[in-house]
Amino acid sequence: MRSARAFDVAIALVTLVLLAGSWYAAWRFYRMPPFPQPGGFLPAAVRTIPSPDEIRREARQFRELTDHLGAGNYYRQVNQPSQAVQEFRAALTLDPSNAEALQALRELGTDVPRS
Repeated sequence: MRSARAFDVAIALVTLVLLAGSWYAAWRFYRMPPFPQPGGFLPAAVRTIPSPDEIRREARQFRELTDHLGAGNYYRQVNQPSQAVQEFRAALTLDPSNAEALQALRELGTDVPRS
């Protein structure tokens, strides 16, 4: 009989702890501001907005890079490896760590420049 009462007390304590924890979590959620504070989540380095000229320059460089990669892939498909190598090397001048150009040069059997 005594163990049944101890069991009931233990269940009551566990229930009380769970209810208190739920109340505390709900209170913290209620006290949270509805919108993030300005600049609260991002560090200052991330918040800088690039200038339009910088965005245009990066977009132009990306287009040139993809053009060289596309031309290199075309020349590989039409079995003109010397032109393909030239195009992939031109792509590497724009982005020396470009994985696609490096892999294509390896597949063509040419020496891959070290970065």
